[in-house]
Amino acid sequence: MKLTKEQIIKCAQEWADYYVDLGWREKVESGELPPWESWYVRDDGIPGYEVNGIRWYPDVSTDEWEFTMDEFAYELQGYAKLRKDFLYEQKPELYDEMIENGTLLIHCEQIREAADDREFDLMMEWQAAHQDLMEQDRWEYIRQMNNARSAIEEIVRAEIVFV
Repeated sequence: MKLTKEQIIKCAQEWADYYVDLGWREKVESGELPPWESWYVRDDGIPGYEVNGIRWYPDVSTDEWEFTMDEFAYELQGYAKLRKDFLYEQKPELYDEMIENGTLLIHCEQIREAADDREFDLMMEWQAAHQDLMEQDRWEYIRQMNNARSAIEEIVRAEIVFV
């Protein structure tokens, strides 16, 4: 069921009224939280808000219900997901800065594109160097290509993703 903007705002305000001790309504009115117009409701019924293209929702696993990035709203895959996880675990200050600036998802997608391009280039180089093997022994070519693909993935991770 698709909710209208008015229904989403009403739902978020009802949550604010029900969980009055969280102080959402006061935080929205004071500007600490975004205006009701930027709120949304996830499929599980929990309201959240969107700022700079990043969706936030209350983390119900904590007593404070602090807002965290809604990772389910984005389908980062491959090298983009690896980059986001790397930043989160190894460079938390940069991760937090990118979240605040709204540049994390764009950055991760740029890393994915660069990594995919590098992987493609390396694979093309390998295939060009081993063309004669494919004509001589197809099964050996496939075995070596699988090994090369694994090595190329490691190279791309070391050169682009985990830096």
